[in-house]
Amino acid sequence: MKRLLWMIGALLACQVTVQAQMQLDEEALRSIPPEDAVVLDPVADWQSVYWPNTPHARIVGIDQDAGHPTMRVAEPGKRHPWERRLAIPFDPQRYPIVVMTYRATGILATEERLLWLDDTSGAAKGKVQPVLNEDLIADGEIHEITADLRELSPKGKIIIVRIYPHCHGPEPAVFELLGLRFESEHDLPPRERREEPEFSVRVVDEKGAPMAGALVTVDAERLNWSRSAETDAAGKATVRAVNNPEDRHMLRVTAKGMLPLDVRM
Repeated sequence: MKRLLWMIGALLACQVTVQAQMQLDEEALRSIPPEDAVVLDPVADWQSVYWPNTPHARIVGIDQDAGHPTMRVAEPGKRHPWERRLAIPFDPQRYPIVVMTYRATGILATEERLLWLDDTSGAAKGKVQPVLNEDLIADGEIHEITADLRELSPKGKIIIVRIYPHCHGPEPAVFELLGLRFESEHDLPPRERREEPEFSVRVVDEKGAPMAGALVTVDAERLNWSRSAETDAAGKATVRAVNNPEDRHMLRVTAKGMLPLDVRM
């Protein structure tokens, strides 16, 4: 079960239940050529972030049971950040058009950031904030918002994605990230074609016995770059990755009855 839950204080947000199903055509997203976009899997190791002496909300929660993250903030007038660190950074000059699909209720329409991207300059200096809370339509319906990162002059590769829902109150703010992709306008030369790296793995259980039928996915954080193979009776699988300019890769192993395991290469 994909689930993350973090709480400080009483978890009032749990009183709100949202039965949301992914409305996007995942197969269509997976079929987008890597030259055209980086399509992030919305399900990820989203971490709640809190810094001392900041006014961020503490009564918050997140779950990913519906196949995408649902973030809740239950303190009126406050916001809270969740972040994911990318295993494979990407160049915002090559993929400058951000397209975010979402559903939201109870959002306070302020000029505070909703989507923040770390371009290696850090939280204190980074100004890549393509979506603000006031940009959202918080009516409980599915919406899509587009922005051009080039207008924000990013300084380097995107390495962290952070979401900051702002609670209007009195009900908790609910923000569902249904999709996030970064599209190319093909302003730069095509990527250099190189031999694709191959990864061979062996999956075993807690007793060291081989696990047949486990799914090994390379670069799983990018839906349209990922490739998968199932392990054989010996627990072995070989999968070939799509090249990326960073020469970085990650592997995800999933099996019935076990939590997913991510390994950065």
